[in-house]
Amino acid sequence: PPPEIAGGIGQDLDIAPDGAVWATTGRGAFRFDPATKGWDRFSSVNPFDGATYGVAADADSNGWWTQFNANRVGKADPRTGMTYEVLLRPPWLREQEDTRTAEDKAFYESIGALVEGGDGGINMVPGAMAPRRMGADKSGEFLYVASFNGENVTRINTRTRETKYYRTPIQSHPY
Repeated sequence: PPPEIAGGIGQDLDIAPDGAVWATTGRGAFRFDPATKGWDRFSSVNPFDGATYGVAADADSNGWWTQFNANRVGKADPRTGMTYEVLLRPPWLREQEDTRTAEDKAFYESIGALVEGGDGGINMVPGAMAPRRMGADKSGEFLYVASFNGENVTRINTRTRETKYYRTPIQSHPY
Protein backbone atom coordinates (compact mmCIF):
# COMPACT_ATOMS: atom_id res chain seq x y z
CA PRO A 1 0.00 0.00 0.00
CA PRO A 2 1.12 3.60 -0.55
CA PRO A 3 2.21 5.71 2.40
CA GLU A 4 -0.44 7.69 4.23
CA ILE A 5 -0.74 10.96 2.33
CA ALA A 6 -3.29 13.69 1.91
CA GLY A 7 -4.81 13.53 -1.53
CA GLY A 8 -3.83 9.94 -2.25
CA ILE A 9 -2.63 8.56 -5.55
CA GLY A 10 -3.91 10.09 -8.79
CA GLN A 11 -5.89 8.36 -11.49
CA ASP A 12 -2.96 7.90 -13.88
CA LEU A 13 -0.17 5.35 -13.71
CA ASP A 14 2.74 4.52 -16.02
CA ILE A 15 5.33 1.76 -15.95
CA ALA A 16 8.99 2.73 -16.40
CA PRO A 17 11.48 0.56 -18.33
CA ASP A 18 13.09 -0.39 -14.99
CA GLY A 19 9.72 -1.78 -13.79
CA ALA A 20 8.91 1.06 -11.41
CA VAL A 21 5.37 2.44 -11.32
CA TRP A 22 4.87 6.21 -11.47
CA ALA A 23 1.66 7.86 -10.21
CA THR A 24 0.55 11.43 -9.65
CA THR A 25 -0.26 12.81 -6.24
CA GLY A 26 -0.98 16.30 -4.95
CA ARG A 27 2.05 18.55 -5.50
CA GLY A 28 4.10 15.93 -7.38
CA ALA A 29 4.42 12.24 -8.08
CA PHE A 30 5.15 8.90 -6.43
CA ARG A 31 7.42 6.12 -7.65
CA PHE A 32 6.79 2.57 -6.48
CA ASP A 33 9.68 0.11 -6.82
CA PRO A 34 8.21 -3.41 -6.97
CA ALA A 35 11.61 -4.99 -6.25
CA THR A 36 11.98 -3.25 -2.87
CA LYS A 37 8.27 -2.53 -2.35
CA GLY A 38 9.39 1.00 -1.47
CA TRP A 39 7.76 4.33 -2.31
CA ASP A 40 9.54 7.58 -3.16
CA ARG A 41 7.79 10.92 -3.32
CA PHE A 42 8.93 13.72 -5.62
CA SER A 43 7.58 17.23 -5.16
CA SER A 44 6.89 19.81 -7.84
CA VAL A 45 9.52 22.56 -7.94
CA ASN A 46 6.74 25.18 -7.72
CA PRO A 47 3.57 23.48 -6.47
CA PHE A 48 1.19 26.41 -7.13
CA ASP A 49 -2.23 25.00 -6.12
CA GLY A 50 -0.86 21.44 -5.96
CA ALA A 51 -3.00 20.11 -8.81
CA THR A 52 -1.35 17.43 -10.94
CA TYR A 53 -2.88 15.46 -13.77
CA GLY A 54 -1.12 13.21 -16.28
CA VAL A 55 1.94 11.07 -15.59
CA ALA A 56 4.51 9.29 -17.77
CA ALA A 57 7.80 7.44 -17.42
CA ASP A 58 10.52 8.07 -19.98
CA ALA A 59 13.14 5.79 -21.52
CA ASP A 60 15.55 6.56 -18.64
CA SER A 61 12.87 5.60 -16.05
CA ASN A 62 12.38 9.21 -14.92
CA GLY A 63 8.88 10.28 -13.95
CA TRP A 64 6.97 13.21 -15.45
CA TRP A 65 3.69 14.84 -14.42
CA THR A 66 1.59 17.79 -15.55
CA GLN A 67 0.60 20.74 -13.39
CA PHE A 68 -2.79 21.43 -14.88
CA ASN A 69 -3.29 24.93 -13.43
CA ALA A 70 0.32 26.13 -13.70
CA ASN A 71 1.45 25.69 -17.33
CA ARG A 72 4.20 23.36 -16.11
CA VAL A 73 5.44 19.82 -16.42
CA GLY A 74 7.43 18.26 -13.57
CA LYS A 75 10.26 15.77 -13.92
CA ALA A 76 11.79 13.52 -11.26
CA ASP A 77 15.12 11.72 -11.56
CA PRO A 78 15.05 8.81 -9.09
CA ARG A 79 18.83 8.26 -9.37
CA THR A 80 19.64 11.74 -8.03
CA GLY A 81 16.41 12.52 -6.16
CA MET A 82 16.21 15.83 -8.05
CA THR A 83 13.06 17.35 -9.49
CA TYR A 84 12.82 19.81 -12.37
CA GLU A 85 10.12 21.73 -14.15
CA VAL A 86 9.44 22.73 -17.72
CA LEU A 87 7.43 25.91 -18.24
CA LEU A 88 5.07 25.57 -21.20
CA ARG A 89 5.30 28.79 -23.15
CA PRO A 90 4.79 28.51 -26.90
CA PRO A 91 6.17 31.39 -28.98
CA TRP A 92 2.72 32.62 -30.02
CA LEU A 93 1.68 33.10 -26.38
CA ARG A 94 3.01 36.66 -26.34
CA GLU A 95 0.38 37.58 -28.96
CA GLN A 96 -2.38 36.42 -26.59
CA GLU A 97 -0.83 38.22 -23.64
CA ASP A 98 -0.61 41.45 -25.62
CA THR A 99 -4.42 41.49 -25.93
CA ARG A 100 -4.95 41.63 -22.16
CA THR A 101 -5.53 45.01 -20.57
CA ALA A 102 -3.99 46.06 -17.26
CA GLU A 103 -7.43 45.51 -15.70
CA ASP A 104 -7.57 41.98 -17.15
CA LYS A 105 -4.16 41.16 -15.73
CA ALA A 106 -5.08 42.55 -12.30
CA PHE A 107 -8.30 40.53 -12.29
CA TYR A 108 -6.56 37.27 -13.29
CA GLU A 109 -4.01 37.80 -10.55
CA SER A 110 -6.74 38.59 -7.99
CA ILE A 111 -8.42 35.23 -8.64
CA GLY A 112 -5.16 33.29 -8.48
CA ALA A 113 -5.02 32.34 -12.16
CA LEU A 114 -1.53 31.13 -13.13
CA VAL A 115 -0.06 32.83 -10.06
CA GLU A 116 2.40 31.00 -7.81
CA GLY A 117 0.67 30.29 -4.55
CA GLY A 118 -2.68 31.03 -6.16
CA ASP A 119 -5.44 28.84 -4.84
CA GLY A 120 -7.99 29.60 -7.52
CA GLY A 121 -7.23 26.47 -9.50
CA ILE A 122 -8.08 28.44 -12.62
CA ASN A 123 -6.61 27.76 -16.01
CA MET A 124 -9.25 29.16 -18.35
CA VAL A 125 -7.62 32.54 -18.98
CA PRO A 126 -5.66 33.79 -22.00
CA GLY A 127 -2.26 32.14 -21.97
CA ALA A 128 -3.30 29.07 -20.00
CA MET A 129 -2.03 25.80 -21.46
CA ALA A 130 -3.79 23.38 -19.05
CA PRO A 131 -1.47 20.44 -19.75
CA ARG A 132 -3.27 17.14 -19.24
CA ARG A 133 -2.40 13.72 -20.60
CA MET A 134 1.07 12.80 -21.77
CA GLY A 135 3.07 9.94 -23.19
CA ALA A 136 6.77 9.17 -23.41
CA ASP A 137 8.74 7.16 -25.92
CA LYS A 138 10.12 4.25 -23.88
CA SER A 139 13.07 3.80 -26.25
CA GLY A 140 13.70 7.39 -27.34
CA GLU A 141 14.12 10.83 -25.89
CA PHE A 142 10.76 12.56 -26.29
CA LEU A 143 7.73 13.19 -24.13
CA TYR A 144 4.51 14.51 -25.66
CA VAL A 145 2.05 16.61 -23.65
CA ALA A 146 -1.49 17.58 -24.68
CA SER A 147 -2.17 21.23 -23.78
CA PHE A 148 -5.95 21.23 -23.40
CA ASN A 149 -6.45 25.02 -23.46
CA GLY A 150 -3.29 25.83 -25.39
CA GLU A 151 -4.53 23.98 -28.49
CA ASN A 152 -1.16 22.35 -29.02
CA VAL A 153 0.92 19.30 -28.35
CA THR A 154 4.26 19.98 -26.72
CA ARG A 155 7.27 17.79 -27.42
CA ILE A 156 9.85 17.82 -24.61
CA ASN A 157 13.30 16.32 -24.98
CA THR A 158 13.51 14.19 -21.82
CA ARG A 159 17.27 14.70 -21.47
CA THR A 160 17.65 18.40 -22.28
CA ARG A 161 14.10 19.59 -21.44
CA GLU A 162 14.05 21.52 -24.74
CA THR A 163 10.50 22.12 -25.96
CA LYS A 164 8.87 22.26 -29.37
CA TYR A 165 5.21 23.13 -29.90
CA TYR A 166 2.79 21.80 -32.51
CA ARG A 167 -0.45 23.75 -32.93
CA THR A 168 -3.55 21.72 -33.62
CA PRO A 169 -4.80 22.14 -37.22
CA ILE A 170 -8.31 22.99 -36.01
CA GLN A 171 -9.69 24.71 -32.92
CA SER A 172 -9.70 21.91 -30.36
CA HIS A 173 -8.80 20.81 -26.85
CA PRO A 174 -6.19 18.02 -27.13
CA TYR A 175 -6.60 15.53 -24.33
